[in-house]
Amino acid sequence: MPSLSSPTRILKVPFRTKPNNKLKRNCLVQALLNHCSQGHLAQAIDSLELLVRKGLRLDSRTLAVLLQKCANSKSLKAGKCVHLHLKLTGLKHPSTFLSNHLIGMYCKCGSHVEARRLFDKMSVRNLYSWNNMLSGYAKLGMLRPAERLFDKMPEKDVVSWNTMVIAYAQSGCCDEALRFYSELRRSSIGFNEFSFAGVLTVCVKLRELALTRQVHCQVLVAGFLSNVVLSSSVVDAYSRCREMGDASRLFAEMPIRDVLAWTTLVSGYAKWGDMKSAGELFDAMPEKNPVSWTALIAGYARNGMGHKALEFFRRMMFSCIRPDQFTYSSSLCACASIASLKHGRQIHAYLIRTDFKPNTIVVSSLVDMYSKCGSLGVGRRVFDIMGNKQDYVLWNTMISALAQHGCGEEAVQMFDDMVRSGIKPDRITFVVILNACSHSGLVKEGLRYFDSMTCVHGIVPDQEHYACLIDLLGRAGCFDEVMNQFEKMPCKPDGQVWNALLGVCRIHGNMELGRKAAEHLIELEPQSSAAYVMLSSIHAVLGRWESVEKVRQLMDERHVRKERAISWVEIENKLYAFTVSDRLHPLKEEIYSVLEQLAGQMEDDALLRAAGSLIMGAQVSKQVGRRKAISTEKKTLCNLQQSCGHEFPGNDYRPPDRKNWMSGLNPEKIHLNKIVWPGTHDSATNKIGIPFISRPFAQCQSLSIYHQLVRGTRVLDVRVQEDRRICHGILLTYSIDVVIEDIKKFLSETQSEIIILEIRTEFGHQDPPDFDKYLEDQLGEYLIHQDDHVFGKTIAELLPKRIICVWKPRKSPQPQAGGPLWSAGYLKDNWIDTDLPSTKFESNMKHLSEQPPVTSRKFFYRVENTVTPQADNPVLCVKPVTGRIHGYARLFINECMSRGCGDRLQIFSTDFIDEDFVDACVGFTHARIEGKA
Repeated sequence: MPSLSSPTRILKVPFRTKPNNKLKRNCLVQALLNHCSQGHLAQAIDSLELLVRKGLRLDSRTLAVLLQKCANSKSLKAGKCVHLHLKLTGLKHPSTFLSNHLIGMYCKCGSHVEARRLFDKMSVRNLYSWNNMLSGYAKLGMLRPAERLFDKMPEKDVVSWNTMVIAYAQSGCCDEALRFYSELRRSSIGFNEFSFAGVLTVCVKLRELALTRQVHCQVLVAGFLSNVVLSSSVVDAYSRCREMGDASRLFAEMPIRDVLAWTTLVSGYAKWGDMKSAGELFDAMPEKNPVSWTALIAGYARNGMGHKALEFFRRMMFSCIRPDQFTYSSSLCACASIASLKHGRQIHAYLIRTDFKPNTIVVSSLVDMYSKCGSLGVGRRVFDIMGNKQDYVLWNTMISALAQHGCGEEAVQMFDDMVRSGIKPDRITFVVILNACSHSGLVKEGLRYFDSMTCVHGIVPDQEHYACLIDLLGRAGCFDEVMNQFEKMPCKPDGQVWNALLGVCRIHGNMELGRKAAEHLIELEPQSSAAYVMLSSIHAVLGRWESVEKVRQLMDERHVRKERAISWVEIENKLYAFTVSDRLHPLKEEIYSVLEQLAGQMEDDALLRAAGSLIMGAQVSKQVGRRKAISTEKKTLCNLQQSCGHEFPGNDYRPPDRKNWMSGLNPEKIHLNKIVWPGTHDSATNKIGIPFISRPFAQCQSLSIYHQLVRGTRVLDVRVQEDRRICHGILLTYSIDVVIEDIKKFLSETQSEIIILEIRTEFGHQDPPDFDKYLEDQLGEYLIHQDDHVFGKTIAELLPKRIICVWKPRKSPQPQAGGPLWSAGYLKDNWIDTDLPSTKFESNMKHLSEQPPVTSRKFFYRVENTVTPQADNPVLCVKPVTGRIHGYARLFINECMSRGCGDRLQIFSTDFIDEDFVDACVGFTHARIEGKA
């Protein structure tokens, strides 16, 4: 830098605009320009002192270039040196041209005061001078000074108006931006392509479809759609309005598409969860930049597809595309979403190894990742070593992490430290601290923070804060105070508040208040499954079975489905995700093997803990022995599957429509005795007993009768008691009317599907009075009459009759030959009561081999691919027990073929029926029809 001392000595040198040695001057000036062009601004500024000593003055254009370099590099110190050089060389009052460049430099360097001082001293200002100062205010977000200057302008052009529109739009003052834009369009000044930039920014921020379409039309009429930046902005505006169809059509019509246009559409699809379209578009991109990769990675992370996000992050790295701050943040969020500590650590290590300087968002993502992966201590260390903690986002993340781990008191201490550090909390800060207090039972502290929001920090509580307050009070059982807060709310409670109330009612069993909350929540959020499930459970507990069925029907009508949870298992250093009853995962055998090992270990651990408190050591020893027997039998089946596989004729067949799979196999070719009928055991137990209390001990199906039929079930097993209620032992559920209506609904939606309906009186109960007449009245038009010739007929020959109803009373007369109902002898099985999977598997195989082939017998024979909880075993819930054999259906069919009894399999039933079980039965049926089995 030039020395600024002894300016009087320097001023004694006479300055010459035309030096005697012109060659010498040109060399000095050229050297300065070379420094500028090579990016060596400091050397260029240092050479100014030499020019002063030589009595040389730079011409205006060279000075302008130097000022522009200072502005671009935002080097205020260098810019002031140039300004001082002007004063020292006799240009204390520079020309309008140089003054304009000085103003631009000061504004870009953030020194609006110096810029305005220079502007006010100008003796002559042209339109560029006014626009330059106006632009400076605008870019610094100083809207009021900008508008005052705009009003004083003696002359305005389209640049002046565009500057104001863009300034207000970028600052979020959309109404003001639209006002200026409207005045511009009404004026006679005209407009250019930049005139639409600001109003399109408004469209993107407001997400108003009508406004977006109006501006789109104006851009089209003005002939500016060929401008790729404007077209991309319109695509972005449509995407923000969730109008991806319009966005895609406009994108397809663009004559030129740069990487910005492609990225805009990819980001739009990703934002709204259409990752299939986003991925296909991304793959089609001719050129990709870090923003493109980040848009896709963020989309996968945001939509619960963490594995895909990390896969594309890996591809990005292999493509030698340098990630930016947003890429790292999104990738860390993906790690957090799938609890992949290993990948999170790898990314963190890469940041350290490459000396990458993470911003606050990336550091916050690191804290969040470590917290959600169970390493709260590491997350806290990341927070502690962060030098600059002046961003509230970082504090919010750390407080939230402590709250999620139940460290309420530490979260409270962290909040107090934040305030003492001078960081102003925002609304999110209070959401997380209220949650922390709620989950740690810190009611007084939570109420204190809630009250301080308005009186101390000036933040008005919104619905989310009231939801946290309701949760805080409700978890503590303060329902009077909860209702008091409801009445004090300044606005009508929304879904968040009612959902919070519903949650605390579930915790404390407040049925009546929970019912009201659920009904309000269903009204506000008709597609949210939580409220329906809770309301149905409340009605069931209170014995209101008709109401339970109404809720279920309402869910069906609105196509509401309960969200399926996702689990992760790590096998050989790879993390795999799967859902409940996931039988389509390519590694399902390995996954279920690991889960069985974990389940076995948990049961053994439970038994060992119980041993310490049991007096009868022999009983514990017996239980451990049974546990070992179960483990041995599971291993036997697993080894059998590994050695024999599950290949059989039709194994690869998948019905295109499970709801109409019989129609798909051609009813004119399907003889009843060639069908392998997929059936369900205890079919009507999806709502049996009380949720979470008695239901797990009797529930054999999670789907309604209708949805079992839609999935492909064709044999139903129903138990009734005297009042026509479905039952399982002493546990009750809905009326038989629900089953009948589900069957009728299914039959009305299909044409060629045949159903076998077995109804039996439960053991220990009396037969329902006149039940045979009831069945004839309800199903008469569909009933296939009892006749031995039926077994050799095709489906087409039986239509329009479509139900074989087997009625098994305990004391009432059996149905007679030729009548509409079938007697018990037409549906046989050899059921054994065991929870040992290999024992049941071999028993099923033995009894099946003793049956005549399906083509020669005049009855249906059922094999049940189930095992049953035993009273002397700690595991009494149906699902984990029957899961020991559930996954071996295809193995059973394969073994039937291998052992020579494949021609005997007819009805194959299971608990918790799934698509894979149905596909196995239908595939074997298809092979029989084709003569391959």
